[in-house]
Amino acid sequence: MLIGVSEGQGWRYEVIERRDDYLVRMRDLDTGALEESDSKLFRTAAVAFAYADLSAAFDRYAAARMAGEDVSE
Repeated sequence: MLIGVSEGQGWRYEVIERRDDYLVRMRDLDTGALEESDSKLFRTAAVAFAYADLSAAFDRYAAARMAGEDVSE
């Protein structure tokens, strides 16, 4: 069951609750395709959400750097 998402610039990081763990998977925002090779499993929801938030923040940061924007903040 999908319990949360964090969106980066090009990817959406979905937190999925499973029976014994939590899965974080990436979905392309343009095509909606899943990137199964980068899925990660976590034992707690807190860590899964933290990973999803961190990944989305890094995605936004990398996109800003590639666009030549000031990222010092």
